[in-house]
Amino acid sequence: MVRNGCGKKQKNSGKRRKQYAVSAGLAAIGFSAACRAQTPGFYLVGETAGANESSVHDISYDGSLAVGYTGRSSGTSVERAYRWSVETGRVDATDPGLLPFNSFTGLSSDGMVVAGYMYPLSGGANLQSFVRYPGQPLTILPLLPGYSRAYYPTRVSGNGMVLAGMCRGTGTPPPIRCFRWTATGGIQAIPYARAGDTLALVHDISSDGTTIVGSSASPAGGTRVPFKWRAQTGTIVLPTPTASAEAYGVSADGSIVVGRYDNPGEGTRAVYWDSQSQMHDLGSIAGSTTHSAECISDDGRIIGGSAGFEIGTTWQGFVWTVDAGMRPAADYFAERGAPLPPDHEAVICNAVSGNGRVFGVRYRRPGQAANVSAIAVLGVPCPADFNRDGGVDGSDVKAFFDPWASGLPIADVNEDGGVDGEDVAYFFAAWETSTC
Repeated sequence: MVRNGCGKKQKNSGKRRKQYAVSAGLAAIGFSAACRAQTPGFYLVGETAGANESSVHDISYDGSLAVGYTGRSSGTSVERAYRWSVETGRVDATDPGLLPFNSFTGLSSDGMVVAGYMYPLSGGANLQSFVRYPGQPLTILPLLPGYSRAYYPTRVSGNGMVLAGMCRGTGTPPPIRCFRWTATGGIQAIPYARAGDTLALVHDISSDGTTIVGSSASPAGGTRVPFKWRAQTGTIVLPTPTASAEAYGVSADGSIVVGRYDNPGEGTRAVYWDSQSQMHDLGSIAGSTTHSAECISDDGRIIGGSAGFEIGTTWQGFVWTVDAGMRPAADYFAERGAPLPPDHEAVICNAVSGNGRVFGVRYRRPGQAANVSAIAVLGVPCPADFNRDGGVDGSDVKAFFDPWASGLPIADVNEDGGVDGEDVAYFFAAWETSTC
């Protein structure tokens, strides 16, 4: 597969930077984000020596960098964090200070800040959460008072300044409590969603750092409820028709949350909750009986997940869009320049870049367990059809100017790293001729 080089220079005079760019203090260190030019395709992550599984945990806004881990599900334990790009492929982490078992589970929007967990011995004893800022050693996150070790994963906001994770205590079952951490404010316990809950899991944090989502459970009741935490509201339970549900992903501003709920007699349903916490079903693929929404783009218009079937293929990854609903991921990828290799099946889409153009995918081959991963890099969308409804008309103009006026990264249609008048000229050149 041909790989593009990084020949394009970033402009800096008069450019408004990305809304979720790293703070000026970090930018002054001199790090620059990876180049944005990427060849569309379906890239296998591959596994480190001795490993037999892999996972993609997070992806930068523009999709130029992804992080995760490769490991071994049985036999001699292996767990190694990695960074991935089209240009380099998977590069196993060798960051100073990493303990022998480690994983990257969170990435800032520009790819400069990485978070994760690590532990010294097989089995996860003495697990620690950490964050690494450019040019600095690993920062080990503190534990909540009364808790004995960290738990996984550790998630990070778009600017890298806010982290969300978990601490685990002792007991049977051991209590698990969510936290929010900043370098200036320290560690803050997130209240449980319900009285009597002692088991809470963080699944995601919004890019703006305001919203944390996950699930909360009581050992006695056994049911799991989805929660959404914000400073203004505290922890709230997201409503579902039945008990047992989880929230897995959240949009950049925290307004849209995705997940699933168990519907007795009808299987598990993939859903999203809107800004008013109203739940909406994402539909299904023909023949599917159970579903789960796992990840969401920054603007909330693209959702990835998995659909289950009673006959034939057990699981199939899906991509849901505002305009087209739920579709098989393999079809969606193929139409956008990233077809799966022969005899490969997408099982789940569990990570997506902020711009919705790069997906982390678990895939299966005949005779192989679905525990290995790939990264689908999609082709550039048509700038004229900005709202992606299949046509070019006045609605695309409004859809473009709203994010452009706010300097949002999605309005960088000429992909030169900033949002300014050149993007307007680029957009209208395509819009006036109805071409891409």
